[in-house]
Amino acid sequence: KTKHSYEALFRSEQYALVDNARRDYLFIMAFYLVRGNQAQELFNQIMGRTMSLMVKNLETFVADCFDTIALFLCIQLILRYQIMCHKRCVNALDKYWDTLQATLWPRFETIFRLNIQSIRDCDPTKFSKETGPHYITRRYAEFSAAVVGITENFPNEIVSRLLLELKNEVECFMLRMAAIFPQRKEQLIYLINNYDLILGILMERTRDNTKEAESFREQLSARSNEYVEEILSPHIGGIIHFVKECEKENVTSLTLCLNLLLIQLL
Repeated sequence: KTKHSYEALFRSEQYALVDNARRDYLFIMAFYLVRGNQAQELFNQIMGRTMSLMVKNLETFVADCFDTIALFLCIQLILRYQIMCHKRCVNALDKYWDTLQATLWPRFETIFRLNIQSIRDCDPTKFSKETGPHYITRRYAEFSAAVVGITENFPNEIVSRLLLELKNEVECFMLRMAAIFPQRKEQLIYLINNYDLILGILMERTRDNTKEAESFREQLSARSNEYVEEILSPHIGGIIHFVKECEKENVTSLTLCLNLLLIQLL
């Protein structure tokens, strides 16, 4: 009664195929004393129908699939199995792997772009005014962390470009959501909460120095500093302005600025 995801079944099926294909291919070369195209032709006669059936099963799944992570996991599994075959000097499945990739990649890009479009089409006015992290932000963070984590060992230009487009749309969405709050302080609280959530999930599930983590770390720092200024400005706005002017003019006596700030606070 245990249910398994498609990518788990795909992994087991492809591993079984790799194991049997390797044995058959090596047997063909040793028994018939053939190499190259001759060995490939004999191998196709033996395993051709099996491979065609597996390709057809994948095409059936992909046609109705909207699970981007499942498709991407299958793509990554193919890359790893292809490397495994090459390490064992078995190139007979190269054309088969190319066929699977050609089936998976277009659907993966299509579903990814649908996700990007759904973020672009979101209407902020339809959501409640809450300064806590938005559920769309959490879904983006988990999705992005999963894709980045999977692709760390096999970076891909297409995936990097799609992730960048998705990140830009999510940032625009968060700014549109923040704009529905009338006060700047509330807008900053909303942005800080969302940036902090995204950064926390990315750092938990990926490396700290990924492009996505660095970008949101900078955003969080900038909004946090702005929030501090927004809170302190009514009380010590003059001192803050003085410190900023010192920084612009490269004044080295920062100790003086700090002392003035402490005196004002006391």
